[in-house]
Amino acid sequence: SRLTAQIDYQALNQYIAQARVNFGVTGLAVGIVQNGDIVFQNGYGLEDIENENNKVTTYSTFAIASLSKAFTATALSVLVDQGKLSWSDKVTTHLSYFKLNDPIVTQLITVEDLLCHRSGLKTFDGDLLWYGSKYDAKEIIKRIAKRPLEAEFRTEFGYQNIMYIAAAQIIEKVTGITWQSYLQKYFFDPLGMTSSVTSIHAFKSNQKIAHPHISGIKQEIADYSNGSGAVGIHTTVNDMTKWLNLLLFEGKVDGDSLFSNRSIRSTFEPRLPMKVSSFDEALGIHFKAYALGWKTFDYDGKKVMSHGGGLPGYISQVAIVPEEKLGIILLSNDMTSLTSALLYKLLDEFLGKKGKKKDWAVEFAKYEIGGKEQDQLYSMELLDKKMKKPVHSLPMQNYVGFYEDSMYGTAEVRIVKNNLQLTLLPSNQIFRSELEPWDKDLFKVSFNDDMLPDGLVTFNVNQKKVESFNINLPNPDFHFYKLKFVKYN
Repeated sequence: SRLTAQIDYQALNQYIAQARVNFGVTGLAVGIVQNGDIVFQNGYGLEDIENENNKVTTYSTFAIASLSKAFTATALSVLVDQGKLSWSDKVTTHLSYFKLNDPIVTQLITVEDLLCHRSGLKTFDGDLLWYGSKYDAKEIIKRIAKRPLEAEFRTEFGYQNIMYIAAAQIIEKVTGITWQSYLQKYFFDPLGMTSSVTSIHAFKSNQKIAHPHISGIKQEIADYSNGSGAVGIHTTVNDMTKWLNLLLFEGKVDGDSLFSNRSIRSTFEPRLPMKVSSFDEALGIHFKAYALGWKTFDYDGKKVMSHGGGLPGYISQVAIVPEEKLGIILLSNDMTSLTSALLYKLLDEFLGKKGKKKDWAVEFAKYEIGGKEQDQLYSMELLDKKMKKPVHSLPMQNYVGFYEDSMYGTAEVRIVKNNLQLTLLPSNQIFRSELEPWDKDLFKVSFNDDMLPDGLVTFNVNQKKVESFNINLPNPDFHFYKLKFVKYN
């Protein structure tokens, strides 16, 4: 490309290395392809903060979270192209048990609707159903029927993992093989993506694994197989460069067609307009839309396809600029906005806007500090609510028992070592905490999850009888406030 020659890769490498240190990110891997070649790739930092020898390379495996959605959308697109189903097929044609809270939407919703976040569910609605839970895909899909639709069907954007879980089930129904097997057979094997897996149980003994970290603390690697379709792929920068080239060359690998260009084009077509924020406007973005498994926007007069991914301890970004045959992949094993900052930095470099644009690493560092200040403010407000000498309004035994939220399932309160303990049973490994007395029927919870702040549980008492409880745990990912646990024994 006319621009590639102008790029100082050594300076770029130093910029990325320094930004990682400044952001305090444990590990990072970066890959850039252009015109079919890998023009830049490198690893920075550590796979595991407890082991100085485990340095990140382009062969380090990261969970890519929602970057998995493009694989699901492409798989369905290939099946549509092969005539095995149609975008306009009703979801219920393929999944008889699929139901949403509105019977009319249940009848109307199509395969295409599942993939572009216009179901009428709000962003992240129902994510507590799969996150760390023992529910399988079918159970998750059945339970989402209890969540009222708060958005307008087909007109409002609501980012949805559960609709992608349903999409993976459709792939299984249509092909007779699992989502995992489909990706292995039709994407990973033909592309030579030898380090890519769809479950942590498929890691090879010699696999280089970038462990998840939150605020520099190493976490257990969690299994999200029940979220297949939405999340679930673990892969490397080296493998992702092959995937990006397949997309940039519209289904061709080394000149041979793996599948038709229609399959790729279809996933890139905008389906639902998205709001352009003031931050987007500052970037010079005029239009933004969701396609199928991709977000699309204009940047410096070019069409960009991009997507972010996040799971506890992992944040990733991917972008494709089709007319420049440019693909960018950024994987980190920490919770950070660094991957977003670097995405804009790299777009500026490769689209010839060097020097005219902001220093994105500096800009995003400001946002990150702002976010941490918000969290501290919330913690202070929480502490303010504590009574000097909190006393329960009722004897401890009165709170004990089983509670049910119609969508989420069962919770149990019991006495352990003379303290009340709350467990949300579907995710009993994560969502378990001692209930620390805070004020009468208010208790503090600290769930076993470094990603979540502490929260407050309020027991609703009527005439000395505990009827239900609610959880107030503000965070951007999970809607605890929508749950109401009613006591049933």
